Amino acid sequence: MITYAKASDKNQHETIRVGFFAFDGYHMMDEKGNRSGYGYDFLRMAARYLNANYEYIGYDKSWDEMQDMLENGEIDLLTSVQKTSDRMEKFDFSKPIGTSSAILTVKSDNTRIVEQEYTTYENMKVGMLRENSRNDDFAEFAKEKNFTYQTIFYDKESDLKEALQNGEVDTVLTSSLRSIHDERVIEKFATHDFYAAVKKGNTPLLNEINYAIDQMNQAEGDWIDALDYQYYGQTEAKTLVFSEREKEIIQQYASGKEKLTVTCSIDREPYSYVENGKLKGIIPELFEELMDYAGIPYEIVIPKDRKEYEQWEKDGTVDIFMDGRVESENEAEANDVAVTVPYMNFGLARVTRRDFDGKIEKLAVARYQGMNGIEDNLVKDAERIQYDSREEALEAVRDGQADATYVYLYTAQKFVNQDSRGSVTYTVIDHPVYPHRICIMPSASHELSGILTKCIYALPDNKLESLILKYTAYTSENVTILTFIMLHPIKSFVAIALWVVILMCVLVLWTRLHERKKMLVVEKKRAEEKDILAKLAKSASESKSRFLFNMSHDIRTPLNAVLGFTNLAKEAVDDPEKEKDYLEKIQISGEHLLDIINDILEMSRVESGNVKLDEAECNLKEVIRESIVLIEESSKKKEQQFKVDIDGIKHPYVICDSLKLREILVQILENAVKFTSIGGDIQLSIRQLLNDDEEYADLIIGIRDNGCGMSSAFVEKMFLPFEREKTNTVSGLDGTGLGLAIAKSYIDAMGGDIQVQSEVAKGTEITITVQQKLTEKPTKESVEVSKEDFTRKFCGKRILIVEDNDLNREIEVAILEEAGFVVEEAVDGQEAVNKVKDSQGRHYDGILMDIQMPVMDGYEATREIRQLKNPVLSKTPIIAVSANAFDEDKIASEEAGMNAHIAKPIQMDYLFQTLDEILDK
Repeated sequence: MITYAKASDKNQHETIRVGFFAFDGYHMMDEKGNRSGYGYDFLRMAARYLNANYEYIGYDKSWDEMQDMLENGEIDLLTSVQKTSDRMEKFDFSKPIGTSSAILTVKSDNTRIVEQEYTTYENMKVGMLRENSRNDDFAEFAKEKNFTYQTIFYDKESDLKEALQNGEVDTVLTSSLRSIHDERVIEKFATHDFYAAVKKGNTPLLNEINYAIDQMNQAEGDWIDALDYQYYGQTEAKTLVFSEREKEIIQQYASGKEKLTVTCSIDREPYSYVENGKLKGIIPELFEELMDYAGIPYEIVIPKDRKEYEQWEKDGTVDIFMDGRVESENEAEANDVAVTVPYMNFGLARVTRRDFDGKIEKLAVARYQGMNGIEDNLVKDAERIQYDSREEALEAVRDGQADATYVYLYTAQKFVNQDSRGSVTYTVIDHPVYPHRICIMPSASHELSGILTKCIYALPDNKLESLILKYTAYTSENVTILTFIMLHPIKSFVAIALWVVILMCVLVLWTRLHERKKMLVVEKKRAEEKDILAKLAKSASESKSRFLFNMSHDIRTPLNAVLGFTNLAKEAVDDPEKEKDYLEKIQISGEHLLDIINDILEMSRVESGNVKLDEAECNLKEVIRESIVLIEESSKKKEQQFKVDIDGIKHPYVICDSLKLREILVQILENAVKFTSIGGDIQLSIRQLLNDDEEYADLIIGIRDNGCGMSSAFVEKMFLPFEREKTNTVSGLDGTGLGLAIAKSYIDAMGGDIQVQSEVAKGTEITITVQQKLTEKPTKESVEVSKEDFTRKFCGKRILIVEDNDLNREIEVAILEEAGFVVEEAVDGQEAVNKVKDSQGRHYDGILMDIQMPVMDGYEATREIRQLKNPVLSKTPIIAVSANAFDEDKIASEEAGMNAHIAKPIQMDYLFQTLDEILDK
């Protein structure tokens, strides 16, 4: 960054207060305060020849207010002022600084008001700026053309534009100094010079401004035209005016005396394709817009295939081809075809798999591409494999049957964006670029090419851009991300705790969408370099909206139960039985939410490749028994026949991750129960198959049901995150769409395999195979300890709770005091360190330490305690209590010097067991 020296006392600059009102194209300012526009550039150009600085005033003021401020001496200079008799009494005017006209504009899609057809102007509503000299010009114009109108006045140009777009007015009257968007100019009249104005009698400043203008005229060339072209150069192209002869041709077709037939190729999605029997895509929709501009009706004829389309081209069966790839006028003339100017340049892209090594040995090509294939001059030596369509060629690359294919850019962009596997990518090819035009065959009037060329020029700047965005943008179709909430079921804190967790979940899941947005920004830059106006960033916003909508539905069902039963519990204080029932239902809903938020977080770990196995000796039969217990009640409620056969387990003691194995079983069995009707059958059979070395065995798990079954299409994608064959709203069945994806990731981590056979309305059979190392029966037996035993052990022991959240701290205090502890509290790590330092001897038997806290976090507090000189105090047992529950969080706690790690929300049994183990050491 350059730092500029301030003016010395010998060279003080005069400050000129300039009226800088908001006017698109003339005075503009972005969110960072950077100014631009015709008026701003004029001032900066003049500053080269003035010993002065500017103070810009009034960006939020109206034109009427600006004139009052100049008259009252609140500003020194105002530009873009036209001379009127009233103004000449108040102001002095510089030499001309530009030329402007009055323009009358309508919305770009307004076909009711036709330019220069003054009967369509009758009684239209016209939006105008107050105290604008153009208002008098328009009154004279309306009188001359003999039509009446209604006037609605506005203070600011932004209000005027908004009124036009929302339909408050039919047209708006402004100066041609306004840059227009989504509008069409229908009249331009009353061209006058405009000036810089000063307050009457401010001759010194006026002389300075005129001096600067003289110098600009000598040194800056045709600066007025240069500024006009820079900021308004494309406005002229928006005026759509047909000659009398063209109007006659339009009327001839509009009357139905002659009928136009129109066609387009159907194998270039998203450019043009057929969906549900209708022609769709960028080109058909753009053509419809052009014909609406011209007011010409037409009939679309759809070819059966590329062969028929090419035959129509040869024999002239159809009058107009929307998508002619005509590279020169010579080519058109030789075939007696009239063509418009190019409305769109088709760029190329090479599509490959992400693991492409750079060498193309097999090239997928579309069989029918006309005389010349788009890849003819791009790849010489590769083997060409022909497919009936570009879509099939793209799928061949995705499936590994070919190394690459060349397609038009937006075809590549859409295919890659909608590839759920994420296995393909594309590279933009700079050359060649194919211009596409509308072709008028000999059977129709060739003057239609001129009419449609005018319509192409009259298109709004962003029309093609918006169509490209519409047909290529990435959207998260049918994606439901369930976000669930950690909640301890204490009725006084339920609502606050739930919403805090919701916000956390939104932030975690939004990170994924943010990564997609980054990719879209890169693609947008590429598109801009090739004059492609697709604003892909908007699609991220659409994805976000869809994500939030779906998430809201998934959260509200359990959340409604929690909040509803909380309110009922508050009202049932005098009825302990009802209150207990309500609290139990709150407990169930809270635990359900916790289970699924764990699924969400676990899925995040899975996608980042952080699945780790915690293998240890375990009893397979015990794991299976625990799994069955978790789903047995649900099966009984549906009166299902649940048969279990584990006789095939000959070696029950193995080394495996028992927790993940149980989660796999529970997930598959839950689905079997959920999607099997009342009275249905479910079978679980488990057997072992010894390996040759007899140290390992394949565990083979078979789960079969006679439920609703799945379609073959869904079976192929059932293990993808967020996939559900039916939505909750349709089926009435809860499901995150994550459980199967997580189960599959665990099976993969174990080196196993899962096979699925399913048929709709008949049922599903799933077979899981994982290899496990066999071991001997462990000698150590676990001993269950009752809550009363814990209370006797803990009675009188002193414990310090370190927690910054008042609600969480209150819950922990209540739990531990009920268990017999003497509890003290600290609200951050620093206070905890001070309390430990000030204690005498082994004052605290243990410390429960939160991690994320203000002033000093739990890690730092633990490290400071471990460094205390008093060996008794420095060895005080410290247990982390944190919402961070991943393995890496537990490792971080251990590295900081903590003795154990407990995840929130606190499970009392696990808390007491951990305290018992730690405090006994």
